Amino acid sequence: MHPATNKHGKSRHAHMPWKMKALVDDFFVKEISKEIEESEDGEYLWFRLRKKNWDFYKLLKVMARRLGVSIKRFGYAGVKDKFAVTDQLISLWKGREEEVRKIRLRDVEFYGFRRASMPLSLGLLKGNQFKIVVRNIREKEIDKIGKNVEQAKKEGVLNLYGEQRFGSKRYVNAKVGYLIVKGKVKDAVITYLTETGASEPKETREARMLLKNELDFRKALKIFPKHLKYELAILNHLARYENDYVGALRALPKYLRKMFVHAYQTELWNKIAKKAHSVAAHNIKIPIIGYETNLSKYKEIEGIVRDVMGEEGIGAASFKINQIPELSSKGDERYMLVFPKGIKFSVGEDELNDGMLKAIFEFYAPKGSYGTVIVQQFMKNVA
Repeated sequence: MHPATNKHGKSRHAHMPWKMKALVDDFFVKEISKEIEESEDGEYLWFRLRKKNWDFYKLLKVMARRLGVSIKRFGYAGVKDKFAVTDQLISLWKGREEEVRKIRLRDVEFYGFRRASMPLSLGLLKGNQFKIVVRNIREKEIDKIGKNVEQAKKEGVLNLYGEQRFGSKRYVNAKVGYLIVKGKVKDAVITYLTETGASEPKETREARMLLKNELDFRKALKIFPKHLKYELAILNHLARYENDYVGALRALPKYLRKMFVHAYQTELWNKIAKKAHSVAAHNIKIPIIGYETNLSKYKEIEGIVRDVMGEEGIGAASFKINQIPELSSKGDERYMLVFPKGIKFSVGEDELNDGMLKAIFEFYAPKGSYGTVIVQQFMKNVA
């Protein structure tokens, strides 16, 4: 038996902080979409997809291969977490229910088949129903959590963007986006290639570090792991055109390039929102900074926005990216607070940690809000 565990294999170290997503089953999310009119002879097959611990895009590729169709035939309203149990709608152009039902995959279920004359799209998403378990909680903290939940019901919680926006393994997306916005495209590309993540395999981290030290793109092509297809696409370009960093960035899919800038915009928004929350007396809109952002429209928090932008060394015009025009972003706005509906909070014994409790949260959140972020605020100031 390991010296750090008791006879049940449970930890007997000093108390560690509470834990979300300790098990895949601890996180459940069900997509809620707008009602659409069914059509018996519609070209689109709609059905619900329930999956557990599956990467969404990987699963779609497997389904497309089994059905012998292009992945472009699928429609969906959102991409759900891998490490979770998720339930969402899917549409399939010219799909046949009997063919989909034949697909047998572990921890994947298809149900609720119907036909419609239109595909599923992001605009049809209303929100998500969540059931999230948090573990390793001391009994004395339960009252504090209950008060946080009651406060959230009355006052809402900060509508922050979740970690999915920033790159779940390396948290590199916003950093790359910042460098693009600053016009430092070479630095952006090198950062994307060489920044390491603690959860990455040793082989991957070593390859990145070697490239960082030597900047030998041809050598890196030989040693970078084959699953890093985006990095390899960049390296292929740089091996042929050594100083063409704009071209190297364009070796990536457009959606990924745009994701870098969007990640930086959302990081900025989070910084502004956290500061604005202390001065705004009601649920205001906060700008997602872009080249069309008019700061005078946000008089209540204009000073805060200017301070944050000053700290970052950017202006609204910075998001007009002349070197890579397709990554320019005009900006948007987002409400500072979100009000989860139907919040239920219950407590049970934590089966994974001796003498500890688990909290179970159930609630509905509108689209664009993050269940993990909402729960983090239910757990604020909890050790």
